[in-house]
Amino acid sequence: MKKESTLPARIATRLVLGLSLLIAARLTTTVSAQADQRAADMVITNAKIIQCDVDMSESDAVAIKDGRIVAIGSGDVQSWIDPQRTRVLDAEGQTLTPGFTDSHIHFVGLGQSLQMLDLSQAESWEEVVAQVEQASKLLPKGAWIEGRGWHQSKWKQPPSSAVDGYPVHTSMSEAVPDHPVLLTHASGHACFANARAMKLAGVGPDTSDPSGGEILKDASGEPIGVFRENAQSLVRRVQVRSRARMTPSERMELLREQVRLAGFECLRHGITCLLYTSPS
Repeated sequence: MKKESTLPARIATRLVLGLSLLIAARLTTTVSAQADQRAADMVITNAKIIQCDVDMSESDAVAIKDGRIVAIGSGDVQSWIDPQRTRVLDAEGQTLTPGFTDSHIHFVGLGQSLQMLDLSQAESWEEVVAQVEQASKLLPKGAWIEGRGWHQSKWKQPPSSAVDGYPVHTSMSEAVPDHPVLLTHASGHACFANARAMKLAGVGPDTSDPSGGEILKDASGEPIGVFRENAQSLVRRVQVRSRARMTPSERMELLREQVRLAGFECLRHGITCLLYTSPS
């Protein structure tokens, strides 16, 4: 009888060894995958966590994976900590809550305001002028420069030349002659415009006050650059018309940036959900 051929012992040994290594590798990969599934991305400990449930329960630790809470409480989060994969933060007793919901927000308006110069911390009119002048160096000639939050009563000293405590446009117009400037008062009830903006708006000594508004003028009848209440529309409508000349793609890009800025600002203050308020 003819015997069946068999593999040489050396080749068989190599095959068995190779198969063993393959199985070991697969087992290691499986164990590693299971560990990855169990490892939290972040664990926050030593915190005062207000869960905002019916009982307003409190805890001291939380585990987060893929943007979702997977465990609460120091006892439960321990099994989610992998020294190689989990970032562990000590809150040092600080308070954590679920994200806030804002029930009334002008989301795009928030983004628009964040594209303006923040003048709320200026301690003098000279500081306001300096901020606007610096911004003008980063923009092409003719581009509008907008700011918000200035208030003459917060300045350490009044401007060298002032009418009713408000600044006269001269120093701003000299520092920024090639850009129309529109700066909204902290109250929202007035705005400031430089000479370039007033020229575009057609405002001069002979311009009459609109109904419900006032153009502040000096003793000689020259507008100083401050517009109260409804008089603000004389300048603002010119600025709005300049945006109307933008292409659809430019307007969409502007809107995207405003949404991005507003989103980051909300998240920075813990707002994760909102009800959008719009005129429509």
